Amino acid sequence: MKKCQMIVCIVDISGFARICCKKSDEQVFEMLNKFYILVEKIISEVDGKVVKFMGDSALIVFEPEKENSAKQALQDLKTRSDEIWRDFGAECNLNIKSDICHLACGEMGLEKRFDVVGNDLNKLFMRK
Repeated sequence: MKKCQMIVCIVDISGFARICCKKSDEQVFEMLNKFYILVEKIISEVDGKVVKFMGDSALIVFEPEKENSAKQALQDLKTRSDEIWRDFGAECNLNIKSDICHLACGEMGLEKRFDVVGNDLNKLFMRK
């Protein structure tokens, strides 16, 4: 574990739970799979890191010096993910919250997966 400062982004699909009620489990799986692939592709292209997916949301981090490329990647992600929802006939859109956060970061758990924790992150989750 180490202290770090990172650009932290939370992306979340608004209206997703409502849409899931109108779709089969297989359709929901397909929509999320396309979304996950898109997120991983766009974020990795600018050296960002998807920390984790949580249903219809993702926790993403970038090094602070990547601010400009992070902004562009997130704009691209919003445009392209909103296209996914239209293709599925879903009335959803991508919400993005981001900030520069001071965190504890490092590998956690038996599988030693990278994660981040901290009060700044909690505040970002609570922000409307």
